[in-house]
Amino acid sequence: MDTNPHRLLYPIILISVILSSPFIRRYTRNSWVLLQTGWLYTPGHCHLGELPEMVRYDYSPEWEDELEGNIDFELYDGMNEEMQRIVDMVGDNATLAHDLMSQAIQNKKDQGLVHPSTYSHGMFREPVAAYQTPRKITVDEVRKYAEPMVDRIWKNFNELHHAVEHHEAYIQERWEAKSEAERQDILSRAWGSSPPMAPEHRPDLTHLKHQCTGLVCNEGNNTNASKRPYFLWHSINLEDLCKTEPLLFLLNARGRNPPSTFAFAELEPLVFGIKSGSLRVPPFLDGWNMRFMGKHGPDTYGELVSWEDDPDARYRLHRGRDVSPGEGLWILEIQDRLYKFLLETCKIILYGFDLDGEHSPTEPKPLVSIDKYKGDIVTSFEFLQYESTYHVPTKFDIRRLQSIINAKLSQAEDTLWALREDPAFFAHSLLELYSHRPEHMLDVNGNIYPSVATENGREEVLISTVRSMLSYYIPIVETWGSVCELVNRLASLKEELLDQTRVGEALEDDLPLDLEVAFRSLRHHLNHFLDEHLPAVNRWARWSPPIQPLYRLNVPKTPDAGMTVTTGSTEPNPLEAVYLWVLYMMADPRNLRDIGINSCLQEIERIAHDPEGRKFFTPFVAEQFSDVFVMAEGIRQIGLFQPWAATFETQMKDKKACEQISEEFKRTAEVLGPLYRLELPSNAGKLGAMLTRMRYPIDEPLNKTNIEAMQATEGTLDAFWDVMISQLQKAGLWTGHVSDILDRVPRRTGPWVEPSNKASADDAVVNIPEPAQHVLGNTAGDVGSHAPLNIEKQESPPFKVDERARKVFTRLFHEASAATPRSPDEVPWDDFLYAMHRIGFEIEELGGSNWHFNPGHLLTDRGQEYARGIQFHEPGLGAKITPLMARMYSRRLARTYGWYAEMFSGTSGTEL
Repeated sequence: MDTNPHRLLYPIILISVILSSPFIRRYTRNSWVLLQTGWLYTPGHCHLGELPEMVRYDYSPEWEDELEGNIDFELYDGMNEEMQRIVDMVGDNATLAHDLMSQAIQNKKDQGLVHPSTYSHGMFREPVAAYQTPRKITVDEVRKYAEPMVDRIWKNFNELHHAVEHHEAYIQERWEAKSEAERQDILSRAWGSSPPMAPEHRPDLTHLKHQCTGLVCNEGNNTNASKRPYFLWHSINLEDLCKTEPLLFLLNARGRNPPSTFAFAELEPLVFGIKSGSLRVPPFLDGWNMRFMGKHGPDTYGELVSWEDDPDARYRLHRGRDVSPGEGLWILEIQDRLYKFLLETCKIILYGFDLDGEHSPTEPKPLVSIDKYKGDIVTSFEFLQYESTYHVPTKFDIRRLQSIINAKLSQAEDTLWALREDPAFFAHSLLELYSHRPEHMLDVNGNIYPSVATENGREEVLISTVRSMLSYYIPIVETWGSVCELVNRLASLKEELLDQTRVGEALEDDLPLDLEVAFRSLRHHLNHFLDEHLPAVNRWARWSPPIQPLYRLNVPKTPDAGMTVTTGSTEPNPLEAVYLWVLYMMADPRNLRDIGINSCLQEIERIAHDPEGRKFFTPFVAEQFSDVFVMAEGIRQIGLFQPWAATFETQMKDKKACEQISEEFKRTAEVLGPLYRLELPSNAGKLGAMLTRMRYPIDEPLNKTNIEAMQATEGTLDAFWDVMISQLQKAGLWTGHVSDILDRVPRRTGPWVEPSNKASADDAVVNIPEPAQHVLGNTAGDVGSHAPLNIEKQESPPFKVDERARKVFTRLFHEASAATPRSPDEVPWDDFLYAMHRIGFEIEELGGSNWHFNPGHLLTDRGQEYARGIQFHEPGLGAKITPLMARMYSRRLARTYGWYAEMFSGTSGTEL
């Protein structure tokens, strides 16, 4: 009898997914609900839903099949008949079916047939359904299955180690010369055919995408075929390994490091399989551990340790230093096949070599470093993903995290200041966001929605968009400000309490309490910020102009009726369907826990790098995603702090420490909550909307007419911010980073000076912006000009760059005059990357169109101003920096590093 209720429920679930939020969503403004309740620090209390939404497969290896008799199938006896009865009764009424099946599961739970926690220790602490109750296993059975695998792992590893150590350069050379077809043949032969190697990237996710992608569900793909290897070896697939780097990374890592280096990393992807119901939980042996940490030989690798014999064993298991025997069998199974595959691959590639030769010279590792695949100019997101997946597990890098977070805060601050200072940027940002309003979707009858059918209606929507814009750009500054403070505190405590005083201590030791609190508090903040931002990102992405045609708005029955969104008659193409599927998985907390944020973001970035998929990511959507990428990277980095990070999911024993973390987040919520709820005065909304219709001819030749137009537009922007600053002050919110930014004096256009006056630049009367950074204004040269951003020369040696880089900086820092406009030429993004690299920046693609520029040693040696990095968003379609963007780039570079146009004349200085 089939005891898996999800096979019968799955068609209903697929239908209910289509009809559930966020596909039909009442339009409400962004809120900060999570911050009202999320300050309670209770890690480990995250519960899997009563009804996992993905199918479970029955395939298992021989050693698991032998344990089949230990499963208590009676727990779900009769459940399938109940589900079938529901299907027959409700027909196509998916909503009713969903309610009834949820009630049926709840009834079983009330009867004690769904256990809240059946596997309470080891990697998989999540509650599971009763049919996933772990099978029992004995010590003798564990040894029976483990010992042969351990012997094979170390035999194959030793041979692989010898091959890589002596022939890695030849392996790389031959692999690089192979065609894709030849590589595919080698990989397929080495992997074997039972089952064959998966053809696609992330076969576990790919299979689930085939079940239901975006608006399209394919019930026919719900099969009982063997998919278990897709979850155990999700990185072993032809699509990725046929590329040059992944296999070479994998051989380099596995051939030069013992299997114990990767033991814990093997388990991480399996959490997804467990949570999604696609893998059985591992078999259970109580009172025993399996030990891998520090075990570098076949005699001790995977050693079984009894809690009776070792008083610390139970503690080590709960602290993530050991694993349970069932988990250990999974580690051994994964490594058993993987090392055999890698050895066979080497033998095929090195056909004709004497692999057993004892006198072959050992190649030094640096000569075959994988860094040569990193790229000459930038470190791409793809490279980082390949490195994290196929190379040695990376370690927690607090300096890199500090640099990224500090630069992200600087980017948010500079964006808010640009909205305060530059009318063109304000209008551009407002219209960009306005285009993402759902009111622009057609209604179900194909007509324009009433809200935007009239000029007055469009004006009201535009005014409403002003508030939406401020509700993002103001709080996000304080969001990153709080994260920045926490990561800087963490860096200081780590250096003080761990790096300098406990370097030689064993990894088994606990962290100092203050340092653990710093880690947990940062992680707690990032998790809640991510939970808040993901629904907003999902909403704006679905409302973006490229996706709007796939949806329709229901016709309001009354003038004051709320707006609801439904699917349109246009079916998404395959790439759109995958994109919508990923958005749905990210928006649903239960699905997100199953898949994991990093898996979702990898899929997002793959779509963004597709020529067709790139159009989905408008500048505003890409900016939203960049926040998510950095938050997720922070959480991922903390997870790399092993073995201690394995305990961060569990409850702290020290109650005062828990209270401290809760209080810290509560204080953060008390700052951010009012900012999200800040009301927009009606006159401010009208002024903001007015700016979209006013001329700001800063890029045109300067004359009296254009100068007066710029002064009028700047005056309107100043009036807008005067109202908003007054509102912030009345609400008691004129504090923190926001007040520090908005309290600056913006650069403004001075009065027009006729060319005949021959007025000198020094005679002009203007406001001096940001005096602390020595920025001087200039309103009129000999023929009149618009306040170029002249930074006082501070004895900084100029950069001597080649012609390609010089043209980039000339265009960025060029200012308009009466005779010529600001350079109308757009700057190709690749040229900008090249120029920044030539100056001395290390460049990394962060995801979400965001790029991180970290000063290298050539820059840090020049002065303290190069102590921090800077981030820029890549342009959208066309990949060129427009004059507006160039103005924003140059002003940010001037504020951050004191740059000005003459620094890049190429007439003097050191060649870069």
